[in-house]
Amino acid sequence: RSYMGVTLEKWNKEVIWGQWQTDGMFIVVRCNPPKFCKTGYGGYCPSIRLVDTYPMAASGRFPVTGYNADGSPVIDPKSGYVEDGFKDSYKHPLDTFLLVKAHNSCVGRDARFYASVLANGFPWLNPAMRKDAVTFFDGGTSSYSGSGDCVKAGYSWRRMTDPTLNTNQGNWGQLVALIFRLGEIYLNYAEACNEKPNRDEAEALKYINLIRERSGLNKLEDAYPEVKGNKNLLRELIQKERMVELAFETLRLSDLRRWMTAKDVLNGKVWTRNVAAKNYEDSWHRTTSIWASGDRVFTDKNYLFPIPQEQLNEMQNLTQNYGW
Repeated sequence: RSYMGVTLEKWNKEVIWGQWQTDGMFIVVRCNPPKFCKTGYGGYCPSIRLVDTYPMAASGRFPVTGYNADGSPVIDPKSGYVEDGFKDSYKHPLDTFLLVKAHNSCVGRDARFYASVLANGFPWLNPAMRKDAVTFFDGGTSSYSGSGDCVKAGYSWRRMTDPTLNTNQGNWGQLVALIFRLGEIYLNYAEACNEKPNRDEAEALKYINLIRERSGLNKLEDAYPEVKGNKNLLRELIQKERMVELAFETLRLSDLRRWMTAKDVLNGKVWTRNVAAKNYEDSWHRTTSIWASGDRVFTDKNYLFPIPQEQLNEMQNLTQNYGW
């Protein structure tokens, strides 16, 4: 609840700089699943890569370490993650009013996962509005549509919707548009401690663990004993922790560009769950057939924007950015 409260509670102690939005419709309507919610667009969705990144609650480890050529995840065997199969009569940690058939990939995850992600088959977060599950497949309660008016990823956003309000009645709520918050300071500082010439591993771990503790996770060095003395591994884990903690806070693209990893992450086919399937079970397969807009392309020149030609004309000694 406190993690959701970062965006839903006015001027809470986590927010250092933000803008209070008195009408949450501009975001919430884009997060809500279409057809299931009367005015849901379903255009804002977590990527399958983000969903794969949320740690496991028991082990504290990030379950997916990479991807095979066929899009299947490379799974850390120590994480406790299961990619296939289902768990019957599953009770969502937050939305306990309905038992559901949950995909095993959604069982036993970090608390932030359940606060943030509305997964295929999960209950709707407000039982006063609807008491059934949201399902993303052809014929589901938020059904697939070839026209594109559907959730294509197989997941929708939960975090920005106030669970006490009925959006079908136009109650969109209010929220904080985050610009800078305490969790980001901790993550920035931990990253700087790991990267500076006189590296301070203990300080980096201290502040990463402050983030993890708030989510109910064990210490990073307990989850990964091998991180001690390993700068590269700690960098990777800090980046993953940042990805899930700051999800949907508009920082991810800037992070990928400053880390110079955008070319690796933002290229290639777009993988989703198979929401065009005719039944719930088959809708959990990974596929590239849903996204019809072509492969994503990010080249070296995309790390910087071009300098407008009129400015180059005014300043003859200024050189155009690479690739433009």
